[in-house]
Amino acid sequence: MDMRVYPVVCLLGVQFISPQIVLAAPPENHGTRGISVVVGSGQTGVRLPVWISPQLALVPFGSLNSTGDGWTEVSVGLGVRFYRRQSGSLFPYIGVKAGTLASIYGWYEDAFFDYTAGLNYGGEYFFARQFSVGIEAQLNVVKSGESGIWSRPPGGITVHTASIIYATLYFK
Repeated sequence: MDMRVYPVVCLLGVQFISPQIVLAAPPENHGTRGISVVVGSGQTGVRLPVWISPQLALVPFGSLNSTGDGWTEVSVGLGVRFYRRQSGSLFPYIGVKAGTLASIYGWYEDAFFDYTAGLNYGGEYFFARQFSVGIEAQLNVVKSGESGIWSRPPGGITVHTASIIYATLYFK
């Protein structure tokens, strides 16, 4: 099985067997703001989810990554998650996101900018009112700026998939 498909299959499996799992936190009792640590598919970063309602969360995100060969990547953006209302502690969602990625060679050289948009499907499981873990499958479109490095030639469009896992600490 392709390793990029594996997280999606696991998430769907957990979603279908979730009614049989002993669940810990009802939707109304989790924190409304949080901080997430994200890893996976070449991505590391931080997200700051803010629940607007039991079915809707705004998720600003950012990252700062050094590639070790002189390149530094800085990304910022905003995602929106639409959660399916469900009893228990597993919250499946679909979402959209948009952001920008700046690739900088050294700190004083030129910066290359790429623009991203994507769809995602995931699930968040609350072990307690203030702690959850999640998994997410993504379909991303990257539009390179005139000096971008994601697509060749510059100004091109790249479509790719990714998957991430994350842990979130929520606050009231």
